[in-house]
This record gives sequence, C-alpha cells and structure tokens, in this order.
Amino acid sequence: MTNNIIIRWLIGLLILGLCLIPAVALAVNVPVKSGYIQDTAQVLSDSEFDSIYQAIEKASFSLYVLTIESSEGEPISSLATSVFSEWSLGHQDALLLISLEEQEVYLELFTGSALDKSITQAEEFRGSANAYTQLIDDYFVPHAADGDFFLGITSIIQHMDIIKEQAGTPITSPSTTTDQPKVGSTSSTVVFLIILLIIVGAVIAFQWYRRFSVTQGKKKLMKELEAALGTINQIEQDIEPMVQLSKGESQVYLRSLEERFYQLLQASTEFNNELKAFVVPIWVTNSTTKSLRKLQQNTEDYTTTSTEILNSLNEYQEMESQMSMVLEQSLSGWNQADRRLTEQIEELGYPLEELLNRSASLKGDLARSSDSIEFDPLHVKALLEQVPEQIAKLLSDIELVSDQKSELQRLPEQLLSTQKKLDQLIRDEKLLLVEIKPYAFFDQVDDQIKTLTACLEAGNTNGADIILQRIHGWIEDAVEQVTSSVRARDWNKAAIESVSERLSQYQDVNIQKLEQRLQEIKLAYQPEHWGDIPDQIKQIKSKRSIIDQLLHETINYNLISIQRYLEAERNLKQMIEQLVEMDTIAEQITRMKSVLDHAFKQHIEDIRLVETRHSACKSSMIQSGIQSDGRLQGLVNAADQASLTMNRLAENNPRSLTKLAAGILTETAVVQQLEDAVYAAIEAKRAAEIALEQERARKRRMNNTFGGGSSGGGGFGGGGSSSSGGGSGWKSGGSRGGGSSFSSKSKGGGSKW
Repeated sequence: MTNNIIIRWLIGLLILGLCLIPAVALAVNVPVKSGYIQDTAQVLSDSEFDSIYQAIEKASFSLYVLTIESSEGEPISSLATSVFSEWSLGHQDALLLISLEEQEVYLELFTGSALDKSITQAEEFRGSANAYTQLIDDYFVPHAADGDFFLGITSIIQHMDIIKEQAGTPITSPSTTTDQPKVGSTSSTVVFLIILLIIVGAVIAFQWYRRFSVTQGKKKLMKELEAALGTINQIEQDIEPMVQLSKGESQVYLRSLEERFYQLLQASTEFNNELKAFVVPIWVTNSTTKSLRKLQQNTEDYTTTSTEILNSLNEYQEMESQMSMVLEQSLSGWNQADRRLTEQIEELGYPLEELLNRSASLKGDLARSSDSIEFDPLHVKALLEQVPEQIAKLLSDIELVSDQKSELQRLPEQLLSTQKKLDQLIRDEKLLLVEIKPYAFFDQVDDQIKTLTACLEAGNTNGADIILQRIHGWIEDAVEQVTSSVRARDWNKAAIESVSERLSQYQDVNIQKLEQRLQEIKLAYQPEHWGDIPDQIKQIKSKRSIIDQLLHETINYNLISIQRYLEAERNLKQMIEQLVEMDTIAEQITRMKSVLDHAFKQHIEDIRLVETRHSACKSSMIQSGIQSDGRLQGLVNAADQASLTMNRLAENNPRSLTKLAAGILTETAVVQQLEDAVYAAIEAKRAAEIALEQERARKRRMNNTFGGGSSGGGGFGGGGSSSSGGGSGWKSGGSRGGGSSFSSKSKGGGSKW
C-alpha cells in the first residue's frame, strides 16, 4: 500500500516536472553539450579556441568552458550547477562558466573528487574562505579585466594542473568510491523510478524540440519558396514580350535568359509539390533533418537563380534606357557640330573635306542606332561606344581650324621679328657664325607654309598642328644657337683660367714629390701595397701633357678672330674631368704612407692583445698547478712558435701587412685552443678536488654514526626513540556529499572582474 502511494506521488511529480521543463529550459538557456568549449558569447578567436582545446586535452583533468552573453538575472552559481548537471559532468570534470554582461565567472567541480580536494587543501589557499574564488581571483580575473579571456582560461588550466600534480592524489572515478550504507528496497525502487522518469522526460522534451524546429523550418521554407515563385511569376510576365520585340544580339541574349527561365519554372513547380508533400513525423530522426537541409538548399538555389534572372532583365531594361539617353545626347551634339562646321566653311572659305567626311560617318552611325534602339539595344551599345568622344573631337577640331588659320596669318610677322632679333644679337656680339647656322631654316619655311595651307583647306588639323610645331621649333632653335654660342664664350674665359691654375699644380717639382712619397713607401712596405703607384704617376704625366697641348688649342678657339666657342667649351669640360681624376690619384698617393702606417699600428695593437692572452694563459697553468700532458704541451709549443713568428713578421722591413694580418689570425686561433684546453683542465681539477672533499666528509659521517656517542642511542643499536602516530592499517573515507554517485553533489566558487 505504501509503495503504491509513493509511485502515484512520483507520477504526479513527473507530470509536473514535464510541464516545467520548457520553462526551465527557457530561463536557463543551457546549450547542448558539444566538446570542451561552448563560446556562445564569442569572446575567443579561432586560434585561441584551438589553443585552449589543446591545453584541455593535455591536462590531467577535463575542463568544460561555457561563455554566455548574460545570465538573464539568474545567479551564476545556480546556473553553473544546472549546466554541470545537464551536461552529466562527473568526478574527473570541472566547469568554468563566464557571463560577459554581468562580468561574472564561476568554477564548478564534483564535490569530494580528487581535483576538489587538491584545490581546497592546496597550501596557497589555506585560510581562504573559498579556495575556488581565490583561484579565480588570482589567475583569471586580472586577465579578464584586461579583456584577455584566452590568457585567463589557460592560466586556470595550467594552475589547476599544477595543484593536482602537487597533491599527488589520483582522480577517483565513481566506480572506486568507498562503500556506502545500504538502503531498503523501497528507497532503491524510488531512486530507480526517478532516474527512469527523468530520462523519459528528457527524451520526450528533446523530441518535442526537434519536431518543433523541423516544423518551423518547413514553414520558413514555404515562405521563401512562395517569394521565389512570385519572382518567377514576375519574370514570366516580363520576358516573353521582351523576346518578341527584340532582334539581333539582344534577341540572342534574351532567348538564353528565357531558356534558363523555363528550366527554373519546371524545376520549381516540381519542387513546390515535393515541399508540400514533406510531412514532419512525430518521431524526428537524423534522416528527417537531413531531408530538411536538402530542401533548404534547393530553396536557396531557386531563390538565387530567380533573383539573378530578374536582375539580368532589369539591367537589360536599364541599359536600353541609358542607350536611348546616350543616343539623344549624341544626336544633339552632332547637330551642333554640323551647324558649326557649315559656319566655318562659310567664314574661312575652306572646303574642310576631311571634317565633312568625319561628320557624315558619325551621322550614319547615329541613323543606324536610331533604327535599332527599340529592337536591339545591345547592338546600339556597341555602335555608340566611341561616338560621344568622336563628336566631341570633331567639334574641337572644327574650332581648331579657325585658331590654326590665325597662326598661319601671324607667321610672316613672327619670321620677320625672329630675323631682326638674330641680326641684332649677331651684330652686338660680333659673331662670325663659324659653328652655327641660325638662318638656315628660312630656306624651308615657304614650302612648309604651302603644306600648312593645304592641310587647313582640307580640314586636316593634325597635319596642320605638326607643321606649326615644326616652324616654331625652328625659330626657337635659331635663337638658341646664337645665345648658346655667347654663353659658351663667356664661360670659356673663366674655365681657361681655372684649368691653367689646376694644371700648374702638376709641374715637374710636384710630380717629384709624388715620386718621393713612393720611395718612402717602398722602403717601409712590400710591393703588394704600392705596385700600382708607378703606373699611376705615369698616367698623371701623360694626362698633364695632353691637357697642356689641348689647352693651348682651346685658348685659340675662344679668340674673337676664330670663334669656335662651342668646341672650346667641349674641350674644357673634358680637361676638367681629367683633372678631377688626376687630383684623386695624387691624393691617394700622398695619403698612402699614412694609411699603411695606421694599419700597421693597429696590427701591432692586435699582436699585443693576443700576447697578453697568451701570457695570462701560461700564468693560470702555473698558479693552478696544471701539469702539461702531451696534448696540452703541444698547444703550448704551438702558441710559443706562433708568437715568435709574429715577432719576426712585425720586425721585418719592408713590411707585409697581408702576411701580418694572416699571422695574427693564426696566433689568435692557437691561443684560443690553448685557453680552452687550460681552462678545461682547471675545471676538471676543481671538480676532482670537490669530489675528494665530499668523499672525506662522507667517511667522517659514517665514523660518527657507527661509533655511537652522546647522541642518545642512535643508529641500529636502538634506544628510547619512537615515531609519532605509530601503527599501520587502512582508514576508509568517503567523498564529500556521501552516498552513491547519484546523490553526490558539485560545488564551486566564483568572482567578478
């Protein structure tokens, strides 16, 4: 009788619980468990997500992370408990719940688990009211306050792993917990029924949710397909009359769209029937959701295709309107150009045949476009592609003819003015025109003017422009010839004085000084350092002779009686370049001895440093009492020999800096090997001495231990000593919360940042 009452009471609770399940789910909004990380608040990047996932997999426990936008007023502790329970997390698991809007975080673990004990019993958290809260405050909150959730989560994982390893307690699974007190058969039945009812309720709720989702998905697809069918109906109304009214290229294009439309119409009609026939079963399976996804993909394809076809038709109609506008503007522009062309023919008295031909060609294109615009706008688009620019160019050239005729009329006056200017310059500067011919172009001007007139009469503006530019270029060049000759004459005077002065620095006495510097170098250094200098001195002598001869010629060229000013200018520039080369060579020879001496002093300093290292190494051997074995003695001998060789090279006269540098490298390498060997021997000797001292100390301790004494009965001989907490045996214990795994509870701690 009692069992029946309990069973009826449980059935009533189940019905009430099933009624409350949707409300609870809506309040808590717990996502379905999927992997270790559920980043619903999207606070982690893809790379951070992967790094945290890898850290969890490497850890000695399982951490589940859930981030949410808001807890919606529910305490984060109760929300964490709900998630821990609904995700069926156990002894080996931990949950880290992060609420972004409230800036709260909570850590939930299974009560009494090994991980729970390792945290609560950790040395660093002793005296803390809540070890979990302290753990979060120390390792998560500082990073979360800076917005770095990735570093906060990884810090929690790493420190929990360290705490668990320090505790040295293996995680205990539910199956290894200590024995619990037995309960009666009635209690076992009640527990079993509760579990069974919860499972059945969860399955029913899950299936209800899946069926609701599939039903809503079908309704959404029906609306989307209805919209797509509306677009298809609009296309059907527009495309047929457009195809019938089209010709040529436009008709080919529209027929391709029409064929694509008919295929879409047939497929969408069949799919509409298929979607209507899709019935949502009471028990939704994976096959049902897969079928729904396929229907969704087809709906998206039909929507996309219908939109593309409609957009293509709209673009075609818009293009047709644009071409009509372009045609209208082009006709207006052509009419303006045609009127202006007629006026120019009357005003200038030129036939302008080329401009008339261009105008007629444009008129033909516009006429063909007008005939085709209503039936073949695509063809009109190709015809009118260049027409607006061509009309603008035609109108510009029509106006240009008038300007070019004005320039032609001004040419005689410009030519006369140029001739007077040339006459005046030549007369004032007393030029003989030996090198320049500024009047030569006048012989060709008449023919060019005749050709220019013919181009203008025909309307050939490009040809006329070329001739006008040519004549103006001749005028500018004629004036430039005269002015450049005068500039060269004036520049040559100063340049001749400069070259003469610089050349005087290379008289025989100066060259003898260079040869003396060479002799000084020869006495101190080997030929490898001065071998090129004799040839360089010969080059200076040769260049001096050439410049001296050329300078006398150039002085004559610049005389007023000869007037070869431009040639004199070229010669002087050449002489200046050669003098620059001579100055560079002379400077190098003059400084060579100082440069070599400085390098030699640097080598001597390098030798001194190596010798200092050599001496220090030998002193270390003596002070440390290192005995020379065969290898060490060989290195000592090699270093001594290298030192002797370097001293001989340094004392040689004339010197070879090349050999000296190579010798320094050799001695440095030998001394380095000696240093390495000596210091290694010293370290080995020190290690042996330390080991010997340790052995002596060990023997002293052993003697004290076995010999007894006043320490009070120590050692194996026994005495009165005893250890605290004597005895041995196993002491059973239980997990926090007691009972079986069904009655175990989770606990945790949280904080804010």
